[in-house]
Amino acid sequence: MRRSLYLFFVLPTFLFAQPNQDWYKNNDRGNHFEGSYTRKVSNPSIHLVSLTGNLAAYQFGEKQKLRVRFFSPDTLVYNLHAEELRVSQFYWLEDKNQKAMEGWNEFNNWHVDYILKRFSIDYRNLGVLIQSGEKGERNYLPAFIQMEEESISPKLYIAQIRLGRPASGGSFSIFEGDSRSGKNKLKDQVISKKSSGTIFPIVIPIEELKGKEGWFTIEINLKEERTGDPFTYSFSFYHQAKF
Repeated sequence: MRRSLYLFFVLPTFLFAQPNQDWYKNNDRGNHFEGSYTRKVSNPSIHLVSLTGNLAAYQFGEKQKLRVRFFSPDTLVYNLHAEELRVSQFYWLEDKNQKAMEGWNEFNNWHVDYILKRFSIDYRNLGVLIQSGEKGERNYLPAFIQMEEESISPKLYIAQIRLGRPASGGSFSIFEGDSRSGKNKLKDQVISKKSSGTIFPIVIPIEELKGKEGWFTIEINLKEERTGDPFTYSFSFYHQAKF
């Protein structure tokens, strides 16, 4: 789906290996899978870890449940998973449902006082990512994480980016549409120097999307600290203007 009139160097992305079939059998929680597993950690150059519209400030010992709402512009296959931003327990949650209806969808029955509490995973270290379309496509549906009884009106999106190599700095741009080609650029913003292994946020105030609904693209341009070589990473997300 990604087409461009520009030629640029894109580094390969290597994600964590997903759990094997035994893990899924042993960590079946009803409507989802949740637990911890041992996996080899690759060293991705850069990739998206989480894309959320808000953070639910849950507390342990309060018998709280989380739900994740997300908007799909069409009937789409999707994958919803959660993991730690800064990995220590190798936590993994995955929704069993793999097909979104057009409109608002919901994943629920996510107990705070279970695996999250067991591994002491604070809400500030929890990432949720909903990839839409076929595997390998960088199209995402923002996740709105909230308590089951809450209703929210988000003000911003937070994209959490993980780096596997040091960067001397760079910038990111927001484009209207699902490709850079012929699309309107809405914003440029500087990214400061980053160390290898860094998790850093890209914050997108919803008001900067000009009240428009549809696909938007984030393009990140960085320079490798040692060599000065440029590397680029981009992804698209769908914004629903009405909540």
